Order: sequence, then structure tokens, then C-alpha cells
Amino acid sequence: MEVLSILGAVIGVIGAVVPGKDDLWQVVGAGVIGFASAFVAVAAVTYLWDWLGGDPLRRAINDVDSSTQALDGSVRSLQQGVAEALTATTSLREAVKIVEDTYRTGLRRFHPHASEFGVPSRWVELLEYAEREIDLMGWTLQGWWSTDKTAGALRHALADGVRIRVVVMDPDSPLLDRPSGESKPSDVVRSELQYSLSRFEAVRSEVEDDHLPGPLRIYRVTADAILWHICRTDDRAVCMPYLRSVLPSESPVLEVERASGGLLMSLEREFEFLVRRAA
Repeated sequence: MEVLSILGAVIGVIGAVVPGKDDLWQVVGAGVIGFASAFVAVAAVTYLWDWLGGDPLRRAINDVDSSTQALDGSVRSLQQGVAEALTATTSLREAVKIVEDTYRTGLRRFHPHASEFGVPSRWVELLEYAEREIDLMGWTLQGWWSTDKTAGALRHALADGVRIRVVVMDPDSPLLDRPSGESKPSDVVRSELQYSLSRFEAVRSEVEDDHLPGPLRIYRVTADAILWHICRTDDRAVCMPYLRSVLPSESPVLEVERASGGLLMSLEREFEFLVRRAA
């Protein structure tokens, strides 16, 4: 801008000093002064333009472009937030469905492995909750006798008038040659089964001798395979399926309670079916 002003002033001076006697020189002088005036006008306009803030139209366009970019970013953030909210809503609905299924089926806890449920004494502690009846079912139930608390817990329940039923495989069953969920030889399984039966029989003899009010009945299954390890005390049960691919300690454990149409009813039906089929 300063260069234009100076250049316009110099040209104006030149135009003013040009001799004016000749018509040609007058025309040239007038032209030079007009040219200088144009330079000065451009300089003035440029100065005024800068003083007003430059190119307001371009600045406005740039401002609009910046606002548009910011709006695009906000829209993308909003879309991402909506997507995350929809995902969270779906997860919440699935969680609610799981809770509803849990209460509908009676499932209260699930342990991927029996070892996570606890040591054998944990199973024995379940007997303390019984007020009316106890149902025990398993391939041999030998694990119940790995703790010295089992006999006392059974006698205590029988003394309170609790009915106890025990369902195990018959030592003479041919199914023991291919035991479900066991990697032990069949003779070892039969030996453990006979030991478990002798312990239950001993408790029953003591109960009869002491005339305890609660009955203890033992059932032996010959033609059918026992597929579940069950300990039911009144309206609660802890159960474990026998899986041929893993050891019992690696099988899942379910804790269930009575519910309309729930798991406990299915377990009770299985137990009653095997009782009817047992010797």
C-alpha cells in the first residue's frame, strides 16, 4: 500500500511538471496525472479495506467452512454416542433377560468346574439346610466319605425326622464297565461303590438301632446310567452332570432353587424315575 502511494505521488509530480504549451504534452500530462490518481485511489482503497479487516466475504466463507467442519465433528460424535447407547441398551436387555431366565428356571449360581464349588466338606454342609427331606444321587457317592463329617451330618438330619434317600449304581451293573465321567478301571469303581454302600448301610443300621425318626432308604440302579450327581435339600439343590470327556472335578456345578417350571423340577423327575427303576 505504501509503495502504491509513493508511486502515485511521483507520477503525479511528473505529470504536473510536464510542459503544458503544446497540446500533445498537455494530453500526456493529463494522462500521467490520471494514472497517478488511479495509483493513489488504489492505495486508498487498499488502506480502507485493510482498516475494515481485509476481505470480509472470504473471511465469512472461511468462518462458515470452519463452522461446517465443527458441525460435522459434532454430528459424528453424536452418531458415535447414539451407537454406543444402542449397544449399551442391547447389553442391558440381554442382562435383564439373563436375570429373568435365572429366576424363571431357579438357577442361582453356576460354577464352570466342580473344584470351584468347594471341597467335599462343602457338599456335606448342604445337609444342614434340610428340614424335610434329602435326596442324594450319584455314580458312587464315594466322595462324600472323604470327610469324616458325613456320617454325623446324616445322623443329625435323621434325628430331626428328615427323610433321606440315596440312589447309586448297583455294583453288578454292566454299565460300570464304561463309567460316565470316570477314567478309573471298572474294578476300582466297583470297589469305591461297595465302600460307599457299606458306609450308608452302617448309618442306616445305627439309625434303626437308635430308633431315629427319619428313614434312610438306599436304591441301586442296574439297567440305567446315572447322569447327574445331585444333592437336594427341600427346595434347594446342587447338581453336577457326569461328562464322559472330563473328570467329575472338571464338570460344571449348578446351584438351583425351586421355581415354577424350573431346573429343580427336572432334577426331581430324574431322581424319581431312577428310584422307580432301582432295586
